[in-house]
Amino acid sequence: MTHPIIREKCRQYRITTQEFFGSARTQQFSACRCEVINALRARGLTKAVCARIVRRNLTTIHYWLNPVIRAHRMRTSLAKRDWARMARSEMRRAA
Repeated sequence: MTHPIIREKCRQYRITTQEFFGSARTQQFSACRCEVINALRARGLTKAVCARIVRRNLTTIHYWLNPVIRAHRMRTSLAKRDWARMARSEMRRAA
């Protein structure tokens, strides 16, 4: 059985519950999941219960509830991408 908050947010975002529970990470699906997680927490549910309801790993719940973690991950992933781009250009110059 799907939680009423999930059904409400899926209608709001015009996605199906199958898409909500699926593995796709589009911006629309992720935004809907994030809102559901925040709404569940606002109702006083624990992070573990939220994880079970949205069928996600507990670390995913921590990620969406903690803006510091998300900001750090964005910085490190951008740095890695920039480093890889620089390494590729260096290899091209050396060739």
